[in-house]
Amino acid sequence: MAKTKAGTEVLRYPLFTFSFLLFTQILNGSFQIARLFGIPVQLHWSFGAVPMFIAYYGIDEQLDLHQVLWVCLAAIGLFTSILLHEFGHALTARRYGVKTKDIVLLPIGGLARLTKLPERPFHEFLVAIAGPLVNVVLAILILPYLIFVVSPRLDIHPMPTSETLIGDFFFFLPFMFAMNVGLAIFNLLPAFPMDGGRILRALLAIKWGRFRATQVAVVLGQLLATGMAIYGVWSGHYSYVLIGLFIFFTASQEFRWVKMERLLKSIQVGAIARTVFTKLHLDDPVQVPYGLLLRNQERHFLVFDENEEYVGTLSEGDILENAKENKLGSRVEDFYQKGNYRLGWENDLKDASDKMRDSGADIVPVFQEGHLAGVVDTELIQHVLALKQRFRKQGPKSDNTII
Repeated sequence: MAKTKAGTEVLRYPLFTFSFLLFTQILNGSFQIARLFGIPVQLHWSFGAVPMFIAYYGIDEQLDLHQVLWVCLAAIGLFTSILLHEFGHALTARRYGVKTKDIVLLPIGGLARLTKLPERPFHEFLVAIAGPLVNVVLAILILPYLIFVVSPRLDIHPMPTSETLIGDFFFFLPFMFAMNVGLAIFNLLPAFPMDGGRILRALLAIKWGRFRATQVAVVLGQLLATGMAIYGVWSGHYSYVLIGLFIFFTASQEFRWVKMERLLKSIQVGAIARTVFTKLHLDDPVQVPYGLLLRNQERHFLVFDENEEYVGTLSEGDILENAKENKLGSRVEDFYQKGNYRLGWENDLKDASDKMRDSGADIVPVFQEGHLAGVVDTELIQHVLALKQRFRKQGPKSDNTII
């Protein structure tokens, strides 16, 4: 890359951190820097590359202190815009009953990690488009400055060249205007699972359903990702190759989840619920479930009070933690997770998965006609899915199957 102070180069340099992102995004190396609107804001540890990049860029381009300050403010403005973009997704999702686990800021952008997708396609459309719309609103807020301040003074303060933009604070807000317009346009590309691809999927799902809509969106997204990768090889900008690969494989991963979701919806809870299970009570020692765990009989348990009312759950992780700390003589009451989540016999495994994710529990009671009839836990769901997939691969051997 030629050495230049071009403002466009400031946008291109961070793309080369994408290879770094590919290897670090899968790691859980982030720490909380704030909590806004009840949503944790996490900073990924790879974000440390940003100040290192600014330092390298300043030295490599021989920038003075004034110009380095401009670049720092540009980086702050960019990531503030990205953060607001992600809050657009998160707060819109909240309106439709979808929680956001956290928002993670990475060197190349941000990620709002929703606990699930909205069930209705139109709601998914609104959640997906909310992020780019935030960037459009930010650009509109800057527009009066361009019209009433910058435009009348262009005769005495002409538009800077790419070499002189960095350090020119008069054109800093116009630069942020262009950045937000660029963020909106880039995110609206119909390359699933980017925002544009999700918007396309939501619109198609209104007529075709989520599964077929995802198939179409994934194919289109992967075609665009392939084109991006080819362009990257042809132009020598290999960061586009990495971005294309990222989009390609992320789309494949999401499509696998949609197939899994369809499979979960096809299995009724009542068909697989375990009807024989151990009831723990608040005054039981933790030694009791630990013994069952050692014998590989059960891994997660329902907890009841002295009136035989269901009050919560105790999971394998909590039991092992007690064993590690030599607290097996402690009572279940001191360590169980309170909750009143429950399923009906007619619910499907998608409902069960959602309940467990929302509650943070690994087991959920199943009621039939108001009475406790069985339990479903994470291991049971995984086991049934494995059998279902194996059955599909091998083909039916007989007509006698319950899944």
